[in-house]
Amino acid sequence: EPAQIESELETHWERLHQGLSYYKPPSSASASKVKEKKDVAEPLKDFGLRLSKLLGLDELQSVQLLQCYLQEDYRGTRDSLKVSSRCRLWLLLNGDTGGLE
Repeated sequence: EPAQIESELETHWERLHQGLSYYKPPSSASASKVKEKKDVAEPLKDFGLRLSKLLGLDELQSVQLLQCYLQEDYRGTRDSLKVSSRCRLWLLLNGDTGGLE
């Protein structure tokens, strides 16, 4: 119900605000840091940078979100994560190749 939703939002507004404020906008400095990272595979870097543009989020945070998703929530097989230079993990975003095949 709308009244219950409003009540829950009011009760938890500060926590919600803090969570949303954590995320920063994209920046060239962050993009450079992602590109320089040695401990992140190139396909993840590339996809993280594209994800940053799609979501309007900081590049480092986008890569971190992607890594967290893959480590904690992704339920597919390791083989389904193999990334070709043509698809760049589009399967993870929308369930198809996005016309990139």
